[in-house]
Amino acid sequence: MEKEIKVFDPRFGWGIVSYFDTSDEYPIGVTFAGVNNAVTYTNKGASFLNNEPVLSFMDYTGILPAKWVTLEKIQERIRPKLIEGKLYKVWNDNWEEGCYAVAKCKNAEPKRFTIIDSHGDIYNNWEELPEEDYKS
Repeated sequence: MEKEIKVFDPRFGWGIVSYFDTSDEYPIGVTFAGVNNAVTYTNKGASFLNNEPVLSFMDYTGILPAKWVTLEKIQERIRPKLIEGKLYKVWNDNWEEGCYAVAKCKNAEPKRFTIIDSHGDIYNNWEELPEEDYKS
């Protein structure tokens, strides 16, 4: 993962989000010191499907946080929300490193985290394109 996201679970303490997979029943994986495998959570930050959330962006002991960690909040911290009509630097995982295209976002699909340009091409990686990079 490009950006380190720290989360708190009262059972394990502080951990780092090691992966997220929107197609999985437990899409959030967190690595904790002293725990051999990543601990997985539902998209609402719960350990089990019918349980209450436990993941937080803050340490909580005795006082429950106002906001819980969710898959959507993790995605927002990794990548900014897409804005339709805006230009982005885009590329796909199988492209050679350093290669990218500039595309105008026609259809933002936040659940899949893809960008679809005006030609119908789909990209799974993007960065905001600073205005000075495309204006003269």
